[in-house]
Amino acid sequence: EKADVLVTLYRKRGGTNMALSRFGHSADDYTSMLQHLSEDEPDKQAMGLNALAHTLFFAHRVEEMATRADEALAPASRAGSETLRLDTMCLMALKHLCYGELDSDRPMLEEVITIARAINYKPAILYGVTWRGCLHFFQTEYERTLECEHEARQLASQLRDGFCLLTSMFFCGLSQANLGRMSQGIATLGSAMAMAQRNGDRFWGPRMPNCIGWMHRELEDFQGALKYDQEGLQVARQYHVLEAEANSL
Repeated sequence: EKADVLVTLYRKRGGTNMALSRFGHSADDYTSMLQHLSEDEPDKQAMGLNALAHTLFFAHRVEEMATRADEALAPASRAGSETLRLDTMCLMALKHLCYGELDSDRPMLEEVITIARAINYKPAILYGVTWRGCLHFFQTEYERTLECEHEARQLASQLRDGFCLLTSMFFCGLSQANLGRMSQGIATLGSAMAMAQRNGDRFWGPRMPNCIGWMHRELEDFQGALKYDQEGLQVARQYHVLEAEANSL
């Protein structure tokens, strides 16, 4: 009974740390969760490995993430769970997206979305359309990005997935600006930034001020751009987010 309780506690604390962008702590929690599982719990093993892989990706430990995602396939198969397999496929698609392997990523995401819709498995639909929108963004297909991220925002709200909600708002705001809809883009990222501050998010929040600064710079509002870039620099240094620091500088 103690092992079952510990598994539940580590899983829930891992999810909380993930939502707070404490990826190292979250990874430790999911690792501890896996250590307390027995071999006759393949469903929980696959769930834990998927959660760990997801956390490792945002911790920029992508090689470890890929290894864990590959490991998750076996227990998902033993459990006979199509939903767990879809969760793992979402992670593999995310890895392809990270490495710019878009030709490999596109059919995988389309398969995830198609199967998830057929069985009405909303978590996989959410992640499928979120990363499909991201892929459209990288290929400068901004209208299609907005279609995907609009659906993702609705699903993330329904499923109470605050991290994925911020992800979809981030790419939605950038796409609006790239289409010349600057007021919409600034409003979307402004709302997302306020939400990130309320949620204690330290991943997307530090990346947003310099994006709003870019929009002001495109509008030749250089004082406004300077203000947001300085804010982005301060927040990025506070939370040690090197990408946001470089972009703000």
